[in-house]
Amino acid sequence: MGTTIEKSIEAIFLSQVPELSPRASQVVDAACLQFEMCHRVDLVELAQICEVNRATLYRWFGSRDALLAEVLWRLSMRIIYSVAKGIPGTSLSGLMLSIQGYLKIVSTHKGQIHFVKNEPEVAARVLFTGEYSIRNRLINILLVYLPRYRAFKEGDPQVKTLAVAIVRLGETFLYGDRLGDTEPQLEEYFKIIALLMANVMN
Repeated sequence: MGTTIEKSIEAIFLSQVPELSPRASQVVDAACLQFEMCHRVDLVELAQICEVNRATLYRWFGSRDALLAEVLWRLSMRIIYSVAKGIPGTSLSGLMLSIQGYLKIVSTHKGQIHFVKNEPEVAARVLFTGEYSIRNRLINILLVYLPRYRAFKEGDPQVKTLAVAIVRLGETFLYGDRLGDTEPQLEEYFKIIALLMANVMN
């Protein structure tokens, strides 16, 4: 990572993942490949590919859900890295562009669409529940970044409220529509979030 904002994002990313050994990280890489190819992430197959015992995978990750959380988080961070390039890191419009860019890419990602459509219950657990859910990790990133765009007082509850609103509303438009077998109406979400941020942060 070259720019200051990319290094900053990388530091936040590393703070939002459990510590993994190099071998365990290789398993996540292999699982990401399965996911990107719209294949079901299968622990038996991964154990064979990575030449480890399946019991070892459970010892490293605890569950298939936990492994999938790491896969989705790596996907999320790759998108955030790509979106962050060239976008001003200190303007409110830059923050809005980052949110728009992230959701537009996620909404058309074939692996993610396949996962939500074919494993909706698993997807809901991985995306929305648990310490390492994608929901909690995205909220934690916003808790770091939102104060950079407005001088909130220390401990201001508006920061957490705004972070939760941005993420939870995004989930509703992105995954709620997808689970209902309709295309996400992201433009409506962007209008709502723009009004919310303008009200709180200006």
